[in-house]
Amino acid sequence: MKNTPPLEPETYYHIYNRGINGEPIFKREENYTYFLGKYDKYISPIAHICVLSFK
Repeated sequence: MKNTPPLEPETYYHIYNRGINGEPIFKREENYTYFLGKYDKYISPIAHICVLSFK
């Protein structure tokens, strides 16, 4: 796995999650909980998000 640089404040990033053919990204509740924990630790301290849903 590559070492990626950390996200920086005052910078715009386009980050998205999308399942193939509309499949759910998280198959189990534990996967979603794990993602939210990582989000809280690494993203929320430095970023604001906009959630869009297209169907």
